[in-house]
Amino acid sequence: MTDHDRLKDKVEKILEMYPESRNDDRYLWLLLIREFYPCGSKYISFIPYDVLKKLPTFESVTRLRREIQNDEGRFPPNEAVRKRRGLKETEYHNYYADKKPRK
Repeated sequence: MTDHDRLKDKVEKILEMYPESRNDDRYLWLLLIREFYPCGSKYISFIPYDVLKKLPTFESVTRLRREIQNDEGRFPPNEAVRKRRGLKETEYHNYYADKKPRK
């Protein structure tokens, strides 16, 4: 089992145990740290850099949340968050489409 697989298992557990974590990546990340990384959880108000380097990155956790929710269709967010994310996705697509050089 890879580090990615182990982290994914942990992210899935948090999404399952705490439905609100499906709606807020920051909350998901904090719960993940508190539940599975005691070396980091005791520093939640301040995390020294040497400890922070040992924790999974926020980006890795959010990427796995997207994979679980979007690709696998499990642990979906509530409807309001789903709509907001859809609108943001459209905004990003439009923004970057406008930045493409025209031929």
